[in-house]
Parts: sequence; C-alpha cells; structure tokens
Amino acid sequence: MTHRDPAAQALAGTTLRRIFWLALAATATLLASGIPAGAQQVELRWNFEAGDEHLYEMSQLTRTHMGGMGEMMQTQTTRYRQEVVDVDADGTARIEVTYDAIRMEMDGPAGSMSWDSDVDEADGENPLGMGMGGMVGQTFTVVVTSDGIVRSVEGVDAMMEAMLEGAPPEARAIMESTFGDEGMVDMMQQSFQSFPSGPVEPGADWESSISVNVGFGTMTSTYLHTLREVTQEDGRTVALISVEGETGGLDPDPDNPMAAMIQSEGGPVKGEIVFDVERGLMIRGTTETTVRMSAMGQDMSITSEMTLRLVN
Repeated sequence: MTHRDPAAQALAGTTLRRIFWLALAATATLLASGIPAGAQQVELRWNFEAGDEHLYEMSQLTRTHMGGMGEMMQTQTTRYRQEVVDVDADGTARIEVTYDAIRMEMDGPAGSMSWDSDVDEADGENPLGMGMGGMVGQTFTVVVTSDGIVRSVEGVDAMMEAMLEGAPPEARAIMESTFGDEGMVDMMQQSFQSFPSGPVEPGADWESSISVNVGFGTMTSTYLHTLREVTQEDGRTVALISVEGETGGLDPDPDNPMAAMIQSEGGPVKGEIVFDVERGLMIRGTTETTVRMSAMGQDMSITSEMTLRLVN
C-alpha cells in the first residue's frame, strides 16, 4: 500500500463518501418496481417471507475531476446481507441488514491508498478505514411495510459508536447526521422505495423522489421509472425497468459550518434494473450519477458508476 498526504486524502475521502450515499440513493431507488408477464395492470407490493436471506454486492467507481488539480479515482466494493426476521399479517416485515465486507481504493494527485476489511484494521492509521470500517460486522433492523414504507430503523447505536471511534469532530457531525435514527430511515427508504398508489402496466411510467441528508445539508432527487419489458431470464419472469432523473442542488444546513464551504448544482441520473417478478427480488442494477459541486472554492465534477447484484 502506498500512503501519501493522508490529510488531503482524508478530506477527499469525506467528500466522496457523501457522494457515495447519493449514488447509493440513485441505485437503491431502482429497486422499487416489478410487474408480472402477461398482466395488463398490476398493483405492486413487496412480498416478504420470514427466513429469506440474500447477499448483495455493490461495486462503485467514482471519478472526481478537480479542474487544474487533476483527477481522483475511488473504487469501493461492499457486501451486505438482508434477512427477513418476521412478517406481520398485513405484510409488514422486520429485516436485519448486516455489512459483511468493504474494500476501498483511492488514487489521486496526493497519492494512492487502499483499505480492505478482510485484511486491514479499521483505525486512524488509514483514513479510508475510518468511519466506513466501523460498519463491518454491524447489524441493524429495518421495519418496512408491504408497500415499501420504512416505518423505523432499530439497533444502529452499536454501529454508530464503532464508526465514530477516533473520528475528528467535523467527521463526527457528518456521520451523526447521516447515520442517526432519522438519517438511517431516509437511507433505508431508498432501498425499499414505496410503490405507485395504483396499478401499472407494461409501457407505463411513474415518478418518485427522495430527500437525502448528506451531513451538511439535504439533496432531493427526482426519478421517472419506465417499465420497458417483461421477459424470461433463467426460467424466471423478470421486469426490465429504466430510470432517468435528476439530483437536485444542495439545500444547506444553516447550523453546520461545512455547509458554507460546499455548494452543489446536482446533475443527471440514469440507470436500469432487472427485477425477479416471481420472487419479488432485485437481480442486478446499474446506475450512473453525475454531480457538479464546489468544495472550499474548488470546482468539481463527480461521476459515479455503480453496479448492484444479487450474489445468492
């Protein structure tokens, strides 16, 4: 591992991790929809079953163009499990989410570094491992209804303490906003996006929006979903859904001093998912998000390419 100018890399890493969650918002929004073959109209609902457990892997490549300072590139791979603990009579489910592993690499003008939770310790020796490293091995519970409304997120205290260990004050403020109770409900709502209020049919489109607390303010994204095709894949009925949208500008938090140093104009979002209609399960999804922003007077263009796939 090459490790140069950790202060510069830590600042850049903090900014990119905020963009990571914005991109996660875009990808997670893509998980919202499915429609069975041959149906002209279907009312969409999540179908949770107690005991179901699935492993997902999310890979992200982020390129940050920083004007005359050059380009910084970050890759991140995250593996996490979702297990349905129980389901009420009305379809409301309690789902345990566990982060199994995180691997990150960063290369830019200040040098290169990497961190792998399977090999490295999560401590202050490597800025990439701070915060995000505390998520590994932690489990919390999401309560979500059959129509995709997240009612609550429980058990995040242990994860929060692990993430905040050794973090500087400015980083603590951001993580407490992003990963606190309210922030986690917003984050999980992206993964369990609510369905359209009425039936949809092939060729139909519908809109959704998500507001995300990024620590120093709120960004609201809007999306247009289009059901392109219902087809067969590996003997299963799957829905192909395209999404186009826009990440809005930053609505700064007046109580956060970092808000005055960061401005964002937002940018376009596009993506596609493959949804297993029979199991009510996302098989894979891709999304590309571009955000134009300025941090402490430095103009940036940040492009994130993300792939989310079902491992088993």
